[in-house]
Amino acid sequence: MFFIREINPLSLIKYQWIELDAYSSWQTFVESLEKILREFGQNYVINFE
Repeated sequence: MFFIREINPLSLIKYQWIELDAYSSWQTFVESLEKILREFGQNYVINFE
């Protein structure tokens, strides 16, 4: 028996890539999100293995 695991990229960003202190203010949240988008493919990669 097997199942297909669906990967939701937003869950990766929300739960794994955004540090907890990024939620302390709107400004720090936006800065964190901009950093992730800027570094996506280099420091932030989705591995489909």
